[in-house]
Amino acid sequence: MNASQAVEAENQDGISTTIDIALASEGPKSWVRRTATFQGIQEPVVFGTHGPFLEHYGVEPGEYPSEATTNEYLAAALASCMTGAFTNALEARGVALNSETLKAVADVNIGPAVDDGSWIVRSVALSLTATVPEEKREAAERAHAIYRKTCWVSQTFRGSRCEISSTLQFV
Repeated sequence: MNASQAVEAENQDGISTTIDIALASEGPKSWVRRTATFQGIQEPVVFGTHGPFLEHYGVEPGEYPSEATTNEYLAAALASCMTGAFTNALEARGVALNSETLKAVADVNIGPAVDDGSWIVRSVALSLTATVPEEKREAAERAHAIYRKTCWVSQTFRGSRCEISSTLQFV
């Protein structure tokens, strides 16, 4: 099997999708705002810039609407996937969580990489605060120790320059 056949075989057991990317603004700086339209989803996601990122993008306040950056969406996807994977791991152990019993907050650091200065998501620190019965807390701690292995996005980040961490606290 050659390299091309190996990649093709590897992709046959996954899910393929197409995401349409479009510029959402007229030039100059048409690259500042972009949209991503996903198959089966009506409304596109808009990427842009805001607040602390304006200078990096070379944009003046008020020049464009405030919108999340692509790096923020990337970090949010990671934190969301990790939260879902943790919640799923607890459900498998008989503990159901919801928006009242689980709070997840991601502290994200975005900035220039040390080695080349390109802007990256340098770290995502997910803080999970859960209301879990005392008798289920040990199971929750075991789930927390391994849940990232089932998070597709955190597995995608393995070996990257982004430091990923997670803490669990009980209420």
